[in-house]
Amino acid sequence: MNTQPLALDGNSGLGVAIILGLILGFTLVKADFTWEKSCVRFFTLKSGRLIKIALMTVAFATVGFYFAARYGLVHINAVPTYLYSVILGGILSGIGFAAAGIMPASAIASFGSGRLYLIWTLIGMFLAVPAKRIFEKIVAPPWNWGKAMPEPALAQEAFGLTNIVWIIAVGAVVVITIVQVLLPENEDKQ
Repeated sequence: MNTQPLALDGNSGLGVAIILGLILGFTLVKADFTWEKSCVRFFTLKSGRLIKIALMTVAFATVGFYFAARYGLVHINAVPTYLYSVILGGILSGIGFAAAGIMPASAIASFGSGRLYLIWTLIGMFLAVPAKRIFEKIVAPPWNWGKAMPEPALAQEAFGLTNIVWIIAVGAVVVITIVQVLLPENEDKQ
């Protein structure tokens, strides 16, 4: 078994994947991302705390993934991407978030923490895979028109101003500062 993008195979890769999954699930539960109300407040920009958590995660994960890829701990597995398919995927993801009221990773963690009614969301997620394959066979040619977006590449200079990693991380911290000033901290759980 090869767990991608981790640069590990066999039992060690499976063990690391399980540990990372448990850490992610625990973090989602502790950050209240397993409550539908919290996810709705996050997407409607009414929860300053959750927005700051998400942006801090983006900042740390971007820098962490960059250095993990730079030192060979993870692999970048990019597939050809086209602008129209990315737009369509974003629209469909937004519709799914709105219909379910929760994000996919949050739905899995929420189901694991005992909210069994989210089984319908999980079933919808699992049905999305064969639906995507069928949809690709019917609609893929028009959505692949044009030139493919460039493949991601690691910046050669780790700490240069041209490295997009630092632009994303610093941008996230700037937005966190703005959110700290503009959005409320108080919120109630479901």
